[in-house]
Amino acid sequence: MSMIFIFIGWFIISALWGFIPLIEPLRLSAISSPTKRRIITAGSAMLAFLTGLVMFVWMSCYAMLVISAYDSHADSQLLQGLSQTDVKTNIVPAVNEMILRQLSLEAACLSIDPTVCAMASRALQFGSPLGMLPIISAATLFPALAAGFLCWKLTVAHQSTAD
Repeated sequence: MSMIFIFIGWFIISALWGFIPLIEPLRLSAISSPTKRRIITAGSAMLAFLTGLVMFVWMSCYAMLVISAYDSHADSQLLQGLSQTDVKTNIVPAVNEMILRQLSLEAACLSIDPTVCAMASRALQFGSPLGMLPIISAATLFPALAAGFLCWKLTVAHQSTAD
């Protein structure tokens, strides 16, 4: 159930870029020209896509790390004195370490904390989170399209009605 709420929150946060036309100068610019309207709408959708992509990659790394920590406890393969408290306090730095290791090809460990390095290495044994990038990108298209649709609808030029 909590994963459903996480995905709904991810969708809403990413789609919020569709409300960019609520910034008055951007709305006036979009109303003034169809080309500017398309550019602002595409920019809104691109920001939503990038925000969703970063959030979804981070969440998938977090899930991999939690599964890895649970697996290491279940198999009694907990690394050299790593306690449950160490896992809880170092989970966010370990997720960031996993992501940064994927971006830098030759780095073995970027953190100075050996606990963070050990947790990230253990989680990366399950596979690369960037291997899921095509699926993550496809899922991220939904909030990007929603943001583009919202932006497009909010930048409609008002038509004057003749009585």
